[in-house]
Amino acid sequence: MKLPFVRRTTADALRDKLARAEQEAAAQAVSVEAKDAEVKHLVGELNEARLARTSALAAYEVADSRANRAEKKAAELEVHLRAVQEQPDAGETSTAEPRAKERDYAFHYLNLVLPQFADVVAQNGGVLPEDHYEALSNYVNGAARYGLSDAEVEELRARHGLPAPIFQRAKDFAPRAA
Repeated sequence: MKLPFVRRTTADALRDKLARAEQEAAAQAVSVEAKDAEVKHLVGELNEARLARTSALAAYEVADSRANRAEKKAAELEVHLRAVQEQPDAGETSTAEPRAKERDYAFHYLNLVLPQFADVVAQNGGVLPEDHYEALSNYVNGAARYGLSDAEVEELRARHGLPAPIFQRAKDFAPRAA
């Protein structure tokens, strides 16, 4: 097969076009490689951002859970604080009428502990050791919270033979500061 006659100038022009096309193809290949690298970099950043988002959501859930528990605990403490504030202080009697079970409990309990204190006094020659006054004070002064009057407590003291001066000192006892 014979090629048609091509002029030298035409051949040079075609070679130039081919060279330019090759250069453009090479430039586009470099551009594609650069864009491919940029796409890979952006995909990597996107994956990191997704991972950071997942971590942030997990941290938020943990923080939210802790905050909910803290709010619940604060509400419980407020309820407890109100309940404690509504209780009378040591030595005061409640304005509400104490129930019969509470009175019976206090009466029974004093009948159990006062003989033990009387035994300790008898064993120590009529003296109650200093470290026992706070406990006796708690029993004696606490009885009023359960509805026992001073006269009833005094009657129990006399019945169990606890000396009046020791008993009075226990009633007036101020607990040590912690």
